Amino acid sequence: MSRRWIASREYQAAGTRSKFTVRIGEPTLGSHREWNCEIEIAGAGLDINTSAIGEDSLQALLLGLSKLSIILETEPRLRGLSWLGQPGAFIELVGRSSA
Repeated sequence: MSRRWIASREYQAAGTRSKFTVRIGEPTLGSHREWNCEIEIAGAGLDINTSAIGEDSLQALLLGLSKLSIILETEPRLRGLSWLGQPGAFIELVGRSSA
């Protein structure tokens, strides 16, 4: 089954003109009733493919976005990345207080 990318963003690598693209896939239902959300980071010498698994499609998607954010913040080859000329990944999930 081929992946269907539902969102993507192009970043610039630190100190270069090289660009790389991140993509997040449409959550798909696995053979054991788990949901899987594919993540890809490619370009500028990068080839990172991973996924996040959830109990339903929404959880898989949210975990996929969270995992992507963590990778962009912690992967040494991505330090200093920028988007739209501004440093940073700009992938934040807005939380809501339980109060």
